[in-house]
Amino acid sequence: MAVQGVQPFQMFIMVVFLAALVTIWLIVKQYSGRIRNKLHADRRIEVMQELSLGTNESLRIIRVDEQEFILHAAKNGPASLHPLNQLVTQSLPQQTGIESLLSASNSQAPVPEEDIPAFLLKKKTRGR
Repeated sequence: MAVQGVQPFQMFIMVVFLAALVTIWLIVKQYSGRIRNKLHADRRIEVMQELSLGTNESLRIIRVDEQEFILHAAKNGPASLHPLNQLVTQSLPQQTGIESLLSASNSQAPVPEEDIPAFLLKKKTRGR
């Protein structure tokens, strides 16, 4: 039984198939953002940013229906959720402009401890 080599028509089919795969890959790569937005248009919860505070703790900024929250999650403790818009507006000065930021009259009194979320008051201890 004689073994036949690769026919020119088979080479042509292989080149056309690979060209079609590369073309589809380029189209998907170019329009991946639009495709992803259409597939996930009904999502109401979105993780905006994540920050690791250590091996056991993390902070996440989450958007739910155009409202932003900060989520503190610990490995062995309960998670806490705080509205981010309230935290930001409480810490921003009422006056605007560079003069108000540089003036001594704009200094605010420290926030009482009961207004600060508990996870911000905890001090990290390593190896103790």
